[in-house]
Amino acid sequence: QHRVQQSVLSTQSTVSSGINAEFGKQWYQRRVRGVKVIREVIREVAGFSTYERRVIELLKDNKDKRALKFSKKRLGTHMRAKRKREEMQIALQMMRKAQAAAS
Repeated sequence: QHRVQQSVLSTQSTVSSGINAEFGKQWYQRRVRGVKVIREVIREVAGFSTYERRVIELLKDNKDKRALKFSKKRLGTHMRAKRKREEMQIALQMMRKAQAAAS
């Protein structure tokens, strides 16, 4: 009997269905939006970590492939490294825009 209960629980999914199917999606989108705001605030206060600064330096020197390899070494997976390199490229662009606006 206990095994049957476990198998029933394992077949249930977190995808909502029925009349209120959109409720789960809306809740998730609100949650993600809040997380993004929190991460932006933390980034402003704390700045970049040491390895992120090094990735930015590599990107400044147009060494995109080396930045990807370095990120992969630090983060562990290729997808995470690609995402981090893209994030750092956007941050570098924002810094350049801020410098151009200041001068």
